Amino acid sequence: MNLTFVVVGVFLVTYAALLVIALRRPLLARLAVREVVRRPGQSAIVVLGLMVGTVAIFAMQVLGDSFYESQTRAAFLTWGRVDLTVSDGGRFFDPRLATAVAADPRLRASLAGVQGGVELPSSVVDLDRGNAKPLVMLVGFDPATQGPFGSYLLTDGRMTNGQDLGQDEVLISASLAYALDAHSGDRLRVSIGPQQAGELRVAGIAQAQGPGAYTLRPALFSPLANLRPLIGDQGINVIRVAAPGEGRAELDRAHELAPQVRATLGAFPPGGPSLQVQEVKREDFEAQVRQVNGTRGFYTALSLFVALAGAALVVNLGLALAEERRPRHAVLRALGLGRSGMVALSVLEGAIYSLAAAVAALVPGALVGLGLVALVYVRVHSVAVESRAAPVQYAVTFGSVALSVTIGSLIVLATLLATSVRSSRMQISSAIKNLPEPILQRGRPVWRTALMAGLGLVSLAALIIGSLPVRLAGGVGLVILAAALVRGRISDRLRATLTGAALTVWAAASLATIENIVSNDSGIAIVLGVVTAVFGLCLVVASNLRGLEIPLGWLQGGARATLRPSLAYLTRRPLRAGLGTGAFALVLVLMTMTSILIPTFNATFRGGLNEYDIRVNAPTRPGLSLPDSVRPKIAREVAMPTRPYRGDVGEAGLTLKDQYLPLYSLSPTQLAAGPFELTNRDNRYKSDAEVWQALANDPHLVVSPTYTIPGDTVKLVGPDGPVQFRVAGVLRTVGLWGLAGSEAAMAPFTTLPVGTTILVRTAPGADPVALARQIQREVFSRGAEATTVKEMFDSASNAGEAFADMIRLVMGIGLLVGVVSLGILALRAVVERRRAIGMLRALGYRPGQVLAGIVSEALITATCGALVGIGVGVPISVVMINGYLPGARLEIDAASLALIVGLLYLAVLAVTIPPALRAARLPAVEALRLED
Repeated sequence: MNLTFVVVGVFLVTYAALLVIALRRPLLARLAVREVVRRPGQSAIVVLGLMVGTVAIFAMQVLGDSFYESQTRAAFLTWGRVDLTVSDGGRFFDPRLATAVAADPRLRASLAGVQGGVELPSSVVDLDRGNAKPLVMLVGFDPATQGPFGSYLLTDGRMTNGQDLGQDEVLISASLAYALDAHSGDRLRVSIGPQQAGELRVAGIAQAQGPGAYTLRPALFSPLANLRPLIGDQGINVIRVAAPGEGRAELDRAHELAPQVRATLGAFPPGGPSLQVQEVKREDFEAQVRQVNGTRGFYTALSLFVALAGAALVVNLGLALAEERRPRHAVLRALGLGRSGMVALSVLEGAIYSLAAAVAALVPGALVGLGLVALVYVRVHSVAVESRAAPVQYAVTFGSVALSVTIGSLIVLATLLATSVRSSRMQISSAIKNLPEPILQRGRPVWRTALMAGLGLVSLAALIIGSLPVRLAGGVGLVILAAALVRGRISDRLRATLTGAALTVWAAASLATIENIVSNDSGIAIVLGVVTAVFGLCLVVASNLRGLEIPLGWLQGGARATLRPSLAYLTRRPLRAGLGTGAFALVLVLMTMTSILIPTFNATFRGGLNEYDIRVNAPTRPGLSLPDSVRPKIAREVAMPTRPYRGDVGEAGLTLKDQYLPLYSLSPTQLAAGPFELTNRDNRYKSDAEVWQALANDPHLVVSPTYTIPGDTVKLVGPDGPVQFRVAGVLRTVGLWGLAGSEAAMAPFTTLPVGTTILVRTAPGADPVALARQIQREVFSRGAEATTVKEMFDSASNAGEAFADMIRLVMGIGLLVGVVSLGILALRAVVERRRAIGMLRALGYRPGQVLAGIVSEALITATCGALVGIGVGVPISVVMINGYLPGARLEIDAASLALIVGLLYLAVLAVTIPPALRAARLPAVEALRLED
């Protein structure tokens, strides 16, 4: 929000200054308005081109706002009215401690409610429907104290606090009812262990609101008394505390209440001092905010790629308008208007265009953003393990509207200011006659010398003492300084070629030094390196388009005559050609990266489909074995004790709250045999065998298919405090999801219930789907579930495909910027070059040749942009793959990339042919006589 205030403040100050200029110099304001309204069709097209960047920015803001609302609302829904929890690492304790907290007179005025309860993972079988759900949160509550925590609203409209439930009746969440296809009255077999099972009956289905949404996972809600057959007289394992208030006020009251609860418990030995008080709702809320803010930065970076392409469009457009109006502006200069007045005139006109474009972009930006939310949110949050079923929230906030309008307007204004300063330098006599500017030898002004000296010192300091992104920027500054120093000493073409080549080589050399691909510095460096390499190569290409005259000379007759004028025009204006090429290249870099990274990651883990075919999951049944009836169809299997961890998970500097993570224990025999294939391993180990040996010797090492960076640390919270693991290797199989380690590594979590996970490789000729269904029929009564690994892979890869689709859609907006820019420039060519077109027609050029010449100009620009974008995208993808998956085989989705390039050419033709037809139909006499 602070960024929004700053940007809006800059916007208001800028437009206030422009308003003052318009009031003090009304002639400039009238001229600016006249330029806007003189050609309404042209102005509408200009606004259309300028609004595309704001559409991308606003769409990403809507996506970020919707994710923020969805995930923060999920934190409130998950905990309901529960603000604090008191627990002993999952161990049971005396329920009188809950009574003591509720009765403490020092707390009574600050509490909304206190409740002793039970929370355990369980397996549930619907005996009437024949369905099983292997991982269900069993939530025990006290009906007598449920009031402050809210009543359960049932799907039949009834409300209950649980006091009307019979001794064998329970409530189930809507998500559990959906998973089991359960109805009221169904008999359930609930198991929390091999000898801890009982039969209960569904009294109602709780809607996902209030206490019925607690945990946002499949859950079974039962009065504590009804759980006695399962847990006996062990007591409770959680105290739930509700603070008064709503929203942030409730979180603040809970924060003040937490130390008071700790003090109260500390005064009630035995047991009280060992209990841990957690501000679960506040910590969850803040963790969700940090996670969303981190992803919002990525979304903003995506939109800035489009904004950069839009800035290239603005520069091209500004240069085209300045060149067309150059004679008129020269007359104004001759009548006494200074350079500052010329700049003010251009900026005033740009202010009208930019504000109109930013406002016009709001509706399409909101629609694109909401469409992205619908496309991405559910798919990104669908994974192969139980996760929160958080409902999506669509949000369009005033802050995002203000930020998008101001950023979009300021980008256009800043770009037009820079171009207007450049175009205001003119020799009046030459400009009035529309002749080229004469080359004058002038001394370097003092301010420019000082600026170059400052740039050199800052760049040198950044190069010596800065981090990787700072060093990269410092090197870019030195290259720019060197280019400025050799100006006039070598030809402009050679200078531009050397500058572009130096920028490209420096970007490549900097990215080659990346060691930790997941660090923030590496991410920033990759973005800067991409932008630097793209515009460096575009500078090289634009400066050497003249080289196309060589193959052009191979053509004969009319074809060579048709293409030569368009090539001459591009060569004569390398800045415009480079900006047009860069607009395409920036976007195609990311398109290329998604066409490589996602297929490579999927192909790497798709190889795990050949290792095991079926996963059998029984979270409350230790020692589960497969029935003898299926063994003839099994080639091999591996069974592992599994503990369902639920709590904090910290990785790469980010801590996620209330996460489910299976913990797999591997026996010494299994570790010695190396039960799984590894796709990657820590560079401390030379072979997979060394990894398995290290796991057997070191209880702080794990392997995982979930955390794919070897050497990273994963932090969990055990009953006795934090537990830290280091990822020694990455598993290929997607049949597991979590952490696997030795029995000693999982010893800190012995208080968690123990279940079994079995991975099965089918015998040759056996159908994995049919075998999984057979196993399911055999083991469902024990609360187990059999799933094919391919189903798990499809579910997990769905999130990656959604991510790729989002990038492609946003980059599609960027491609629209490039296409629209070519359309606008083609339209400008009709106006700007009408006399040249008339001269060509008078010399014998046919309409078809004029049409082909203008279209070929756009196609050359698009082709150069595609080549640069793909040429930069491929090596950047290699750098990222070597960082995330060293040794992985590079996969390219050539069909998607070819389709994108093909659609690009079709779009270019669609927007350039209409203005080219207009130019081709222009009579020669009319074109030669036409005056502004």
